[in-house]
Amino acid sequence: MLKTHLISWFKVPLIFLFLSLSLALESPGQDTDEKEDALIYEIEMGDMNTKEGQKPKFEVDPVAKEQFKFEFFESGPDKRQLYEKYLPKLGAEWMLNWLETLYPACHGQAHDLGQAILAQEKDLGLALMKCRNKCTSGWMHGILMEALKDKSFPEITDQMISFCENKEMKEIHKPGNCAHGIGHALVVITHNDIEKSLAACSTFPDSALGYYCATGVFMEYLVTGKTEKPENSGLHYPCDTYTRYPAACYRYRVPQMLKELDGNYDKVSAECLALSQPTRLGCFHGLGKAAIIPVLKNPKLLADICKYGTSSDQAVCIEGAIEKLADFDRGKATEAFENLSGESQKVCLAAAQGTMYRLNKPTMGLYTGGTGEP
Repeated sequence: MLKTHLISWFKVPLIFLFLSLSLALESPGQDTDEKEDALIYEIEMGDMNTKEGQKPKFEVDPVAKEQFKFEFFESGPDKRQLYEKYLPKLGAEWMLNWLETLYPACHGQAHDLGQAILAQEKDLGLALMKCRNKCTSGWMHGILMEALKDKSFPEITDQMISFCENKEMKEIHKPGNCAHGIGHALVVITHNDIEKSLAACSTFPDSALGYYCATGVFMEYLVTGKTEKPENSGLHYPCDTYTRYPAACYRYRVPQMLKELDGNYDKVSAECLALSQPTRLGCFHGLGKAAIIPVLKNPKLLADICKYGTSSDQAVCIEGAIEKLADFDRGKATEAFENLSGESQKVCLAAAQGTMYRLNKPTMGLYTGGTGEP
């Protein structure tokens, strides 16, 4: 049964976010791509629009800390049993803080910990209260995986809808962000069965929630997970195979395409222009997402990057960059707005004001199968 003692899932407090970014950009041993990937991940998963829960108190065993660190590096990739062993002595918050010192985003590393936390608490609300905003919510995805892992498919879809519609949850966090987290969990629960995961997303009664759920599916599959592309798959895979939510897929595939095309935005734009609607819209949305870091550094670039195609192509491109950038740095989003004109400027302003996970944005039909102008 879902509990009502929920606290923030995805919000990253400003001070933590800047400390995390400092680690991401200055950690020794990371090359430029790794540092930028960590920064991208912090921006993607951060959410400035949620409330902060009270900090739990826990007395950490100093001897157990050193034992845990030694066993952590000696153990294999599956850390769940290790976490379960030391949770009573160290607590979830200390473990997550320590993981953040090792890995700037520590998202995938926290999945096992989230599963161990729920197994220990046996109460979803209490488990969520343990961790709040750590490790870009990787622990929360682990909690969802644990909560849903033994359920039948109808039970999973029923419970995920109830969870995101819960009154207390809505007061704490945007429903779209909740659905995104569900998407992450579905991929793990279904063992990378993308079609089945997307089918579950489509059971949300609100098509916008279905879309945001799909963004979690593809983020887990393409970014967070360790899935390798099948042999002989093309540049657009998996977006040319799983076509139900094109923008959700290309949001995470285009940044990878950009690297494979030597960072050339003109080449990526040509790939997008060769597609038919609504796949093309998805590709242009991904182009905007791929431009977040360049636009963060120089907001004037957005006008040039999102100049291709129809007004709809340009709109989803602008939203791909600005919706999440505005969550992270409203000032930079405003600078980008000032360098646009006409309809593009209106789209940019709405994206900066609404930020990520809007359910009622005028362009939502472009993300859920529509092909018309915004």
